[in-house]
Amino acid sequence: MKKCHVLLLLLTFPLAAAAQRQVNVQEQAWFGYLNQTRFSAKWGAWLDIHARRTDFFDRPATQIFRPGVTWYLHDNVRFTAGYAYVRVHPPAGLQTIRPENRPWQQVLWTTRQRRLHTLQQF
Repeated sequence: MKKCHVLLLLLTFPLAAAAQRQVNVQEQAWFGYLNQTRFSAKWGAWLDIHARRTDFFDRPATQIFRPGVTWYLHDNVRFTAGYAYVRVHPPAGLQTIRPENRPWQQVLWTTRQRRLHTLQQF
């Protein structure tokens, strides 16, 4: 095969693949409330609530409610365990809402240097 044929095949293959691509456009808005409250040197509470809307605020997409109890190992290291309730709404035209109930946990630690403050969450 000649070099020009190979070059022609290499140039037309990406064009053919791009012509088959299907793009779905979907607008979403995500609202969230996150709170950490410390009650004592060792104990606190965690709460985050989220609501996602789709189709330009027309339909609910997902709601999340996640309370938890936090134990402070140090000021910069904390462990949280809690309960999560998630409602996932179906795409337009379907009716089944899928609720999810589950425990959750996380370790959160912070570091501070001159101008850099970091927060890691696992």
